[in-house]
Amino acid sequence: MKKIMSVMMSVILFCSCGLVSCGTAAPQESSGTSALTTAPADATTAASTEADTAVTEPPAQDPDARDTGLPLNILFVGNSYTYYNDMPTQIFAPIARAAGYDVTVRALTEGGHHLWEFADELDAQGKILHSLLKTQWQKYDVVVIQEQSNTPISNPARFYTGVRDLKELILAHNPDAEIVLYATWGYQTGHESLTKYGKTTQEMEMKLRAAYTAIAEELDLTVAYAGAGMTYALEHSSVGLYNADRTHPSLAGSAIAAWTIFSTIFRVHPDRVDHTGDITPSVLTSIKEAVAYVYENGAPVDPAYQTSSEGVAYAAPAYTSGIDISKTVNLTKTPTSSIISYITRDSAETGNGWQKLKSNAAKTFSGIRGDKDRIAATDYGARDLTEAQKADIADIGYGVSVIGMRSIRADKKGSTTAVENLVNGHWGTSFMAAMFFDDQLYDIHGNVTAGDGFTGLITLNFGEKRTFDAIGYFSGSLEGFPQVQEVYVSDDGISWTKVESACYDAIAMAREGKKLVSVAGKPADPWNGNTAAERCLFDMGGVSGKYIRIGIRIGGDVDSVSLEQLPAQSPQCINTREIVVYGS
Repeated sequence: MKKIMSVMMSVILFCSCGLVSCGTAAPQESSGTSALTTAPADATTAASTEADTAVTEPPAQDPDARDTGLPLNILFVGNSYTYYNDMPTQIFAPIARAAGYDVTVRALTEGGHHLWEFADELDAQGKILHSLLKTQWQKYDVVVIQEQSNTPISNPARFYTGVRDLKELILAHNPDAEIVLYATWGYQTGHESLTKYGKTTQEMEMKLRAAYTAIAEELDLTVAYAGAGMTYALEHSSVGLYNADRTHPSLAGSAIAAWTIFSTIFRVHPDRVDHTGDITPSVLTSIKEAVAYVYENGAPVDPAYQTSSEGVAYAAPAYTSGIDISKTVNLTKTPTSSIISYITRDSAETGNGWQKLKSNAAKTFSGIRGDKDRIAATDYGARDLTEAQKADIADIGYGVSVIGMRSIRADKKGSTTAVENLVNGHWGTSFMAAMFFDDQLYDIHGNVTAGDGFTGLITLNFGEKRTFDAIGYFSGSLEGFPQVQEVYVSDDGISWTKVESACYDAIAMAREGKKLVSVAGKPADPWNGNTAAERCLFDMGGVSGKYIRIGIRIGGDVDSVSLEQLPAQSPQCINTREIVVYGS
């Protein structure tokens, strides 16, 4: 019998956080920090100043309720939807204990993380999860898992495959464990993604519900429908359920999730539990009403949204890198030469790509200028590009050009000037080069090929022959820039010579227990003195040329490959601050 039970709105398991300790302010999803939190069985929660209040007359009994005499170890795996308000340990666990259950609750979370990453032992959080599940003295009776907020809609193949892989991993070490899928909610009205694509909160939640239901039916898993509870509460109360960002839960939102997950796991009607915690009685009434509705009625999927996961699986993009990683030289310190991928000059002149420094309006700078004395083409808008725009951006007469780009991510700061931002000397917090490549492959000359090829080509034109010592990326993380790429130089833009020390394959490196590293020290941003969190550079050995061409085999991972128009086989994209070149 399929165990698709309703729970409510909360983001408990796999989301995107890290190992965070309980009782502290939740880190932001963009922080990239991780946390492993544990609430021991004898932990207590500060009592509310208001008396616990029963909301309605509870049902006479819950015949299928779990036995209160059996202690349970429960593990939450997810991201910020799970770790906000310390939901697993500070809201869920006290509810379970108030109901008479002896529980030990632990949470493994990482901001923005996906299920397939948790399942991967080469991933930092995946490695921790593998270790937790292998521990012989600690077996988990229940594992709650939560996917990134929009992936089940935007990339169902990756979502379904991630759930399958996690189920296999969990049961390999804990054969008797119950796996609970934590189904999340739609973004709040006014969220830019809803506005941009004309969706409603309810439509997004129903699509999520359909995806979670589909994989649960395939794998015979339980679903805690926190999103359905959230939708009910939105339609029947005025309780504030969202954080100011219109996506993360407020305390009440996390409470809906916690109560939903509790009712799903223990099969206990919420009105049978007398616990208030830090929620006021009036708000708790609305929360319990929403959770009770889903508990009693389930979370049926609108026929118009019904889908199936059968046969839908993610296949990693095939590629033949041709890269000998034994020749890759990932630098650990910056070269003694200068950064030449941006230009500064003392002049008040602006326009034509030159931009003013905030710290000194008389000093302007910009990226490399190429033959056209412009950084890049600027006559393009956000999202999908026209054929004329693609051709213009691909013109190597500019300082930076791109072959194979199909669209630009419009919801990142500065992304409407994404090409210019690749070399504009600003690796602080404002500019972002977020772009997606098309479905074609290209040879090193930029011609479409049906065989071995690159998903995208980025060319830097220095306007004259230069000497190159190093090339790499200054960015917020190592995930946004290409994971597999080759680097070439040319004097004429026609004949290209590979620089093997600057070519790398992060995937092959990880399989050998290696990883990309940042150089020591943090060179300052010429605009405002900011420094980049990651500064990954590769040796170019003093080769010379007028052009550098980066051939991208496998792109990076843009968090919200959530836009339904984008290719299902992402990550064929980059999401970085800047390409940096050292030389003379």
